[in-house]
Amino acid sequence: MDTLLARLRRAAPALTIVGFVMAVDLIFCLVGLVVDRRVIKGAPAWLKPAKFALSTMIACGSFAYCLASITIWRRFARALDILLAAGLFFGDCSD
Repeated sequence: MDTLLARLRRAAPALTIVGFVMAVDLIFCLVGLVVDRRVIKGAPAWLKPAKFALSTMIACGSFAYCLASITIWRRFARALDILLAAGLFFGDCSD
């Protein structure tokens, strides 16, 4: 039986990698929330990066799951995988 993670990695490898990178980023941000007590405009300094990491991780998983269900147009799905992963990764890095 195929696990969900193996299926997602095979169907959308770029989105899966970006999702894992964002999971690691979220862990670092959560550590930063605990360790660093700086406040910017009333909010902890690490809160915004943590929310971006979480939302990007969820989006990558959702898109990868959708691409895993595509049985036709494999080239289109692979191109969409790379395009979405690049957009989510570089969009998250710009803030």
